[in-house]
Amino acid sequence: AQVRQKSFAHSAVVNESLEEFIAMAEQLCNTRDLDLNHRIGAAQTTWHLWLGIQQRITHMLNRLSGEFGPEHLAGAECIPQFAEDEWQDAQANREYMLAMFNDRFNTNFNKK
Repeated sequence: AQVRQKSFAHSAVVNESLEEFIAMAEQLCNTRDLDLNHRIGAAQTTWHLWLGIQQRITHMLNRLSGEFGPEHLAGAECIPQFAEDEWQDAQANREYMLAMFNDRFNTNFNKK
């Protein structure tokens, strides 16, 4: 239960930070009146920092997949169920995860 609870807390922080950086990257791409060298430097910094984070996340996900098998992790049917005694807002968290999965699925589906 502790791992589940901390996963929500930490992913919320990462999600918030990611949203802020996406907005900053959009602004950087759209603000073409700034010095090009400064824009490139900012883009390089953002690229390398977030690439490092992406690689660490990919490593963690691969480790989980290797340990538990992708058949237990991928897909909406694998979004976790919570026991009543684990925590009070587990169902709300599960619904949030399902909504995130559906948004991600719809976004990826619409790109094709």
